[in-house]
Order: sequence, then C-alpha cells, then structure tokens
Amino acid sequence: MLMGVYLFIIAVADLQFRDNYNKEASSWMSSWLCTFLGVLAMISSEVSVLILSFMSVERFVLIAAPLKGHRAMRPQTAAASMMFIWITGFILAVVPVIHWRNSTRFYGVNGMCFPLHIDDPYSVGWQYSTFIFLGVNLLGLITIGYAYVGMFASIWRTRHATPLSVGDTEFALRFFLIVLTDATCWAPIIVLKILAMMKYPVPAELHAWVVVFILPVNSAVNPLLYTFTTPKFRERLLYLKCLNKIRNYVSRKHSSQESQMSITLSSRNLMLSIGSTKKSDLDKIPPLVIVEEHWNDEIARRIVK
Repeated sequence: MLMGVYLFIIAVADLQFRDNYNKEASSWMSSWLCTFLGVLAMISSEVSVLILSFMSVERFVLIAAPLKGHRAMRPQTAAASMMFIWITGFILAVVPVIHWRNSTRFYGVNGMCFPLHIDDPYSVGWQYSTFIFLGVNLLGLITIGYAYVGMFASIWRTRHATPLSVGDTEFALRFFLIVLTDATCWAPIIVLKILAMMKYPVPAELHAWVVVFILPVNSAVNPLLYTFTTPKFRERLLYLKCLNKIRNYVSRKHSSQESQMSITLSSRNLMLSIGSTKKSDLDKIPPLVIVEEHWNDEIARRIVK
C-alpha cells in the first residue's frame, strides 16, 4: 500500500512538472514532500524484505528441522515480530533524514526521491545507501534463496523416502515463483549498485525505470503470491464456487416451482371464469385467442374442445 501511495504521488508530480521540470527540479528534489515520499518507499521496500526474510527463516526451521522441538509461532509472537520489523523499517528510513537534517539531498538526489545512488554513486549519504542495498537487501535475498532451496530439498527427500510419495510439481513451482520474484526485484538493483560503485557508466534514465517497474515487484506481487498459491485459498475458492452453484440451482428450482404454481392458479381461475360464462358468450371467443392467452397446453386443448 505504501509503495502504491509513493508511485501515485510520483505520477502526479510527473504530470505537474513534465513541461517545466528543468526549472522546478531543484526545488522539487529539495522539498520535504520528496523526502516524505522517499521515506515511504524506503519503509515499503525494507519492511517487505525483512518480512519475507523472517517468514522464510521461520518456515525453514519448521520444515527442514521438524524434529528439533520447534513449534509454530503463537499469534502473540507473530504480532510482536511484525511490530519489531515495522519499527526497524521505519528507523532505517528515518535515520538519514535525522542525520542529514540540514540537507534533504539523501532522498532528493534524483527526481524519483529514492536513494539508489546509481546515477551519482558517491553523492550525499552514499555509505548509508550502500549499507541498505548491498548489506541488508543482499543479505535478505541470500537468506530467502537459501531458505527456500533448503525447504525444497528437505521436502523432496522426505517425500521420496516414504511410500506415500506424491508429485513435487506444486510446491516446486510455488517456491520457484517466490524466489524468482525476490530475485527479479533485488538482483538487478544490486547489480546496478555494484556497477555504479565501480564507476561503470549507468544511464541516468535507467534509475526511473528501476524505481517504477522493478522496485515495486516485491511489494505488489508477494502479497498475491503468498495468498493465491496456498491450498487453503484454493479450497476456499472451490467452496465458494460450489456454494454459488448450489444457490443458483436452488434459486432456479424455486423460481420454477413458483412459476408452476402461478400457472396452476391462473388456470384454475380461467376454468372458473369459463365455467361461469354463458355458452353464447363463450362461442364468440376465437379458439386461437384463448389458446394464446394461457400457458398450460393441456388446459388450452380442453378449452378448444
């Protein structure tokens, strides 16, 4: 959500300054709004990395070492862990604002307000940027990759050591997608950061493409990936589909019964009406008109007869 807010405000600013950005660039990058957006994006990306790393380690401990007395976390422990991660992400994002409080150039080093420092690798706060992206995020990527490879290997060995072995395609695909999205997000950023530190010429335009299309991958895709690929979600979805089919069937059955009852009542009223009609008046009604005005074929044939 924070990444979505960041990208939305960046898009609005892009529309606002598109025709005269050269005149407004300095004031925009040094504004507190740009700093605020940088803090939002940093919190979003770092909390995403920390949560995914935490989940990977917790799952690895439960799956790869199930006989060592490890238990699933209680809700209180999970809530405390999430609070700690959010506080850590907030501190990581706010520290440079406090440290360089006389200058907003840490987040305002470029128009995207995100401190990758690949277009100017040794500008204000480059040490902190290196610590975040080549330290915290690289460590998180390695942790996630190692944990899921270890889990896959443990599950594969367990399933092939038992007579009730089943196919490994489902969880292999799921693990592959989780690791792939993390690698898709952070591997290009880490590589570009290393190239920039080595003074390799990185196009300035590449920074915007990285921030808009690569950086949000974790924040946007992982919530869906961790939800839609779970067996529990698929079971719930199948249950809802079956429930809708049952409801539609019952509704159609109920409507059919009501329609049949309505036809029966109409037919009875018609027969009573015809029974009280004089024969001379009944002879004046064309048989085809009587047939067309009523639904029940059997009654229509009786009227014509």
